[in-house]
Parts: sequence; C-alpha cells; structure tokens
Amino acid sequence: MKRALLAGALASLLAATAVRADDRAIGEARAAYDRGVELHRKGDHRGAATAFARADELFPSDPALEAALDASVDADDPVLGMTLVARADTRFMDGRAFRARDRAHERFSSRVARVTIACAEAPCATSIDGRAVDPRAALFVTGGSHVIVARSGAREVRRPLDVGAASLGGVLAIDVRFPAITPPAPPAPPREGPGPWRIAALATGGVAVLTAGGVVVSGLDASVKHDRFLEAGCATGPGGVAPPSDCGDRAGAGRSAQVRTNVLLGAAIGLALAAVGIELFLVPTRAVRVTGAATPQGAGVALAVTTP
Repeated sequence: MKRALLAGALASLLAATAVRADDRAIGEARAAYDRGVELHRKGDHRGAATAFARADELFPSDPALEAALDASVDADDPVLGMTLVARADTRFMDGRAFRARDRAHERFSSRVARVTIACAEAPCATSIDGRAVDPRAALFVTGGSHVIVARSGAREVRRPLDVGAASLGGVLAIDVRFPAITPPAPPAPPREGPGPWRIAALATGGVAVLTAGGVVVSGLDASVKHDRFLEAGCATGPGGVAPPSDCGDRAGAGRSAQVRTNVLLGAAIGLALAAVGIELFLVPTRAVRVTGAATPQGAGVALAVTTP
C-alpha cells in the first residue's frame, strides 16, 4: 500500500531530522500520520486527509503533504484539496509531492472559488458557514450560498456570499468594515423641582393676582355706592331740595369703599413688586445685571435678566 510505504518514509525522515525539531511536535506529527493511515484503511478518506494534513502542519514534510493531497482526491473534498494545493504552492517539494499537488489542482480548481477577507480592524475573528477560519490563510468555498461572519469585540458583520458558476475558479474579495462605535449619550441631568425662593415668588405673585381681583371688585362697589349717593340727591348744594336723612351714612359707606380699594391697590402693587424681586434677585437660576448711565439729556437705568 502506497501510504504504508509513505508512513515508513515519514518515520525515516522524522528520525533523520529529529535533531532539528521539537521532540513533542515530532511525536504528535507521527501520531497524526499513523491515525491517517488507519483511517485510510477503514475507508474514511476525508478523515485520513485531515489527519495527514495535521501531521504536515505539525512537522512539514513532503510524504505527509503528498498523502494528504491524495486522500483529499479520494474523498472528493474540493475545499480541503485546494487548501492543501495552496499550502504546497508555498513550499519546495520533491517530484512525488508535486505530482500529487497537480492531481488535486486538476481535480478541484474549477469547483471552488478562493475567498480573501480583509478586515479593517484587529482583532478580527471570522467564520464561513459557522466554521472558524483564519482570514490570513488560503480560503476556498464551493458553489452555492454561504455566510461570512466577522467579529471584532462586541461588533459583528454578516456578509452573505452567493458563489455562482461564473465565480468558480476565481477569487472573491470580501472587505469587512465594522460600524463605528457611537459613545452613549450622557444621561440627562435630573430635573430639579422649584426651589423655596421660586415657590415664594409664585405664592406671592398668586396673592398679588387675587388682591388685584379684590381691587376690581372693591372699585366696582365704591363706584356703585358713589352713583347711589348721587341718585339719592345727597350732592345737592345749599338752596336746593333738602338731602335725605341717610346721606351721611351713604357718604361714610362710599368713603370706606374708596379707602378699602386704595388699600387693596397698594397691597396688590406691593405684592407684585415683591414677587418680581424674589424672582429676579433670590431665585438662583437667574442672573440679574443692573446698569445705570447719565447723559446731558438725563439719567437712565437698565435691568438685564439672564435665564439658563
């Protein structure tokens, strides 16, 4: 059997070069090669090709790569076969290995497309159809629909790839660009309720409005009393008809209404001024600037209020 002979060739090669390689790598390569021979005997050509390829990866050797190429042809695995062809193209090999490379290339080159993946950022973990791949390695896909996934940190890009008959035997370049990371917006500052001075200003303004309403009502009452005083003839001068006996009471009620109206008006003005003063000078969210200027034509005062 050819691969049995190759196993002996590999063993001889490993023994001859043991002084140049790591003993552990040599042992693992020999074990992988022996596993490939056993799988080939059982008819598992794909498993044998994978084992031979692993042996060559651990300890590059022409017999291991030749066995892997031939097993990939027996398994009719175009992706693995062309992957091994690409590996062989980077090496100096003997004639037997080159002929195995040519057989695999002739069998598979028109049945796959080579894929190159260029990631704009690193690290970049990529996979094809769920199989992790190294974007720097030679990658091949058969015809049909595939999905390429690239991840960088928490970002992920999924690229569907449809390989038609026209693409087989060619090269498909995939350029992966991850979306920019947008920093989260800063949280909005908590809304503060009205401070005590704002409440005082609002309360004072509310009382001023109510007091102004009282001024209107009281003023109307005083006006009515004045009109009734006149209608009763209480304003008749000397020599006229004698005024009614209740004119004194009417006059007193009118004066009381007028005094009450004046008091309410003064209170409303005072409360309004107090509310404005509290809002302008005591509420901390406002800035007030008072400026004065004197000119030959007179003096003036300017009040500027700045709100946040």
